[in-house]
Formats: sequence, C-alpha cells, structure tokens
Amino acid sequence: MCQNKPMEMFGTAAILAGGKSTRMGFDKQRILHERITAGLRGVFPDILVVTARPELYRDVRTAADEYENCGPLAGIHAAVKHSKSQYVYITACDMPDFSPEYAVCLMERVRKTGAPACVALREGGKPHPFHGLYGKALLPALERDLTAGLTSPGVLLADVGALFIPACEAPDIFCNLNTGAELAAWQASRTDMK
Repeated sequence: MCQNKPMEMFGTAAILAGGKSTRMGFDKQRILHERITAGLRGVFPDILVVTARPELYRDVRTAADEYENCGPLAGIHAAVKHSKSQYVYITACDMPDFSPEYAVCLMERVRKTGAPACVALREGGKPHPFHGLYGKALLPALERDLTAGLTSPGVLLADVGALFIPACEAPDIFCNLNTGAELAAWQASRTDMK
C-alpha cells in the first residue's frame, strides 16, 4: 500500500530570473547563477529557477510565470506553486549575496509563529520581497491579487499577516545589481572573486 509522504516544511529555494535587464544591457539571469545556487544549496536541497528561458538551465528545476507582465509577484506565485516544500525561500538572479544563518533564522521564526510569509523590512518600513520565506497557504491570495491586476508584494504581505523582520536585525544581503557598473563595482569589492 502506497502512503503519501508528508511535505517537508523547508527544502526549496527559488531564484527569480525574470525582468528585461534593460539597465544591464544584456540578459543578466545567468551571470551570478553558479554563485547563488552554490550558496542556496548549502541550506536548501531543491533549487528552482523561475524563468522564461528554461533552456539556459540544466542543473536545476525551472518554472515559468503563469501571469504575464505582473512583475516579481508573478514570480513569487510560480515559486510558491512549484515548491516541493511547504515554504520556499525566494531570492533574485541579480542578488549575489546570501546568508545561511539568516535563512535558518527565518525558518525558526516561521516554525514558532506559523506565519504565512517572513521577510525583512527595509529602512523606512517597506517590506523587501526577496531573501524571504513564502508558504503554500499564500496561493489563494496570490492568485486573487494577480487576477485582479494587483502586483505589489508589499500589499500582499501586509494583507496576509506576514511576519516582518526589522531592518536592524537583517544582514546586509539585499544588494541587487542592475547595471554593468554596479556589477563591476561589486566584483571589484569581492575578495572571493579575485
């Protein structure tokens, strides 16, 4: 007799690789892929890339947005829907930094509170949608917002009762690289890339 194995709570991390890369001048989704994937694999055994170009990826699972032109919220929806665990850790292809300790901290807080999502707040109190955990319980709210044309992760997170980590408690991992100059400056600042 076959028994369904219960879904584990954490195990999947997703990299959102959407966007048009207009400021970078070339498709940036692969430039940091190996670095980001290697970091995430230290904590999450299952890596998912949300992309419209699955042919670029051989070493990870891929999924595509179901809602076109809806920005990161559509990518968050795809990541949550295709996660193999109850919660998915979400980052972006242009965010080269990762803190395993911070990811574990988020998991511990979600375990204690049962929050449907857990993300950091930026200075000024606005939620940062990346380097956060999102649960399967968010799917109805995600689909409701996207169907209605609402695309703000911050509005969704406030609406569903997400757990917010104060900016002062979050590590400095939220840099994203949008231009060639930003990429070059980041590479020049890294001792591990010289």
